[in-house]
Amino acid sequence: PEICNRLDDNCNGIVDEGELFPGSPVPVLPQNGVTDISILPRLTWRTVSEAQNYEIRVCEDAGCRSIVLSAATGETVYQTGSTLHFTTIYHWQVRALNACGEGPWSDARMFTTLGIPLFEIARDYGRINCHDCAGDLDRNTKVDGRDLKLFADAAK
Repeated sequence: PEICNRLDDNCNGIVDEGELFPGSPVPVLPQNGVTDISILPRLTWRTVSEAQNYEIRVCEDAGCRSIVLSAATGETVYQTGSTLHFTTIYHWQVRALNACGEGPWSDARMFTTLGIPLFEIARDYGRINCHDCAGDLDRNTKVDGRDLKLFADAAK
């Protein structure tokens, strides 16, 4: 990391002489390319020694031009408070912050949220009669172009 020399508020002298700009965190979970992640994912990354805080962003694209969630924390874990969409590919990044400024964003990691449970489809599309879903619906069923995944506990 690069060294910064920050001036005081009146530009009279250097404070925090020799402090380092923060490096880039390494995302840990969810791992890149994993599927069936909760719509309330928990994001974790490795500690950056120079960091005081971290910024997180979850995006619809790998370049993070379409941000759907952003947050800040002093920890190396963030539990999202906003629900994401079912059966959707997301990309996430994290960066460290300190008195010198912002470090670089981490490499983007990709994950896919889990499929739509039957109770969500019933709520959104009306009643679904399902005594033996395996006989009526299969894993290739689509609703409004979205893949339908069946969960044994949700079908009861």
